[in-house]
Amino acid sequence: MDISEARLDSLVSRLSEGLSVEIKTWIDPKAAEGIAKITKAVIALYNRDGGYLIIGFNNDTLQPDREDAPDDVKAAFHVDVIQGIVSRYSSISIEIQVAFVEREGLLHPVIAVPQGVTVPAAAKRDLNDNGRMLIREDTVYFRTLGSNGTPSTSAIKASDWPDL
Repeated sequence: MDISEARLDSLVSRLSEGLSVEIKTWIDPKAAEGIAKITKAVIALYNRDGGYLIIGFNNDTLQPDREDAPDDVKAAFHVDVIQGIVSRYSSISIEIQVAFVEREGLLHPVIAVPQGVTVPAAAKRDLNDNGRMLIREDTVYFRTLGSNGTPSTSAIKASDWPDL
């Protein structure tokens, strides 16, 4: 996956969510909900044959989210932290890369998910947070238009199988 400075600048300067790009507001990679969002997004992008998870932007306005940025973005989203999350919950070894790009004075993590799917990835364990099931074991997550007509991550449906 290309994480050159030119590619990162291109992604962030023309920010747009699509089947190979997922945009999230700030999330906490130590909290169960943040772990679930990272896991589902990485598995879904992997199953769609790679892409990028871009963090720290408002999903609706696509402007930098200034509200909940961690004090140390590079430490919070260090490749070892993110790789640990992915390795713990993905049935397939997915070697991600993490890069950082600046926009309007804020540093944003970009998680690059590789191409080259040979076997679909699924969640290999549940993640339950106070009775809420955030990740379900054996679920195959996928970037699809099938859930609501816009690019989103969800459990794969039969209608998405041809794209897997």
